[in-house]
Amino acid sequence: AIGLNIPATPALSGEFDDPDTLMVIAEFYFKRGYYADALEAFGRLAGMSAPSSAISQKMGYCQQSLGNIPEALRHYEEAEMLDSTSRWTMRRLAWCHRMLGDWEKALYYYNRLAEDRPDDVNLALNIGLSLVKLRRYDEALQYLFKAEFYCSGSEKATRALAWCTLLGGDFERCVKYTATLLASASPRPNDYINAGHLSLLTGHPGEAVDHYQEAIKELGGDVDRFLSIISEDKLTVPAFGSVDPDLLAIVTDAATHRK
Repeated sequence: AIGLNIPATPALSGEFDDPDTLMVIAEFYFKRGYYADALEAFGRLAGMSAPSSAISQKMGYCQQSLGNIPEALRHYEEAEMLDSTSRWTMRRLAWCHRMLGDWEKALYYYNRLAEDRPDDVNLALNIGLSLVKLRRYDEALQYLFKAEFYCSGSEKATRALAWCTLLGGDFERCVKYTATLLASASPRPNDYINAGHLSLLTGHPGEAVDHYQEAIKELGGDVDRFLSIISEDKLTVPAFGSVDPDLLAIVTDAATHRK
C-alpha cells in the first residue's frame, strides 16, 4: 500500500523532527500496511534516537513485507543484537534464512526456539524439514516422528515423513506414509508424484505410470509442470541415480500420453 509520506515531504519535513511525533506517524503507517512509508519514518527515527530492538524489528518486517529479504534479515539481526531473547525475532530470522536457502542458520534458530518448548509440533516439523534439506535424514526422522506422535493424523507430519524416507532410501517406511497420503480426502499432486517415484525405485514401473498420470490430472493436465517437477526431483532424490534413464523416459512418456 502507498500513502502520503508526510515526514519525507520537503515543505513539511522540518515539522516532524520530534521523535515522539515521528513515532506516532511511523506506527500509523505500519499498522495500516504502508510499509515503504513506515520504513522511511522508522529509518529517520532510528537516526535520532538510541538503538531500539522494537524499531529494528519493525524495519525488518517492513522490508520483509516489501519483498526485500536480505535487508529484512539485516534489521532482524540488529534486533537480535539488542535483545537476544526475543522469540519473535528468532522466528523471523529462521524464516529469512529459509527463504535465502541457508538451512544451517535456519536450523540454529529453530533449535534455539525449541530449547524451552521441546514438545512444540511446528518447531519439530521445522527442525525436521531443515535437517532433510541438509540431507541429515536419520536425525530428521527423530523430529518428524516426534511431530507425528504429538499430532497424530497430521498430514504435514505424514507428508514430511514420506518425503524424508524417500530421500533417505527407507522405502519400506515410505510405502506406509505414501499410502496414508493417497488414501486421504485430498491428496496433492506431489503425493502422487512421490508415489510414482517410490514405485519406480522399487521396481514397479507400471504403478509409477498410474501415479504419475494421477499427478498430471491433479495438476489440471499441465504436462510441462509435471515434467519440470520430474527434472527437479532427478537432482534431489539420491536413489534416482540408480534408475535407467531409458526406463524413466519410457515411464514419463507413457504417463504423459496415456488417454
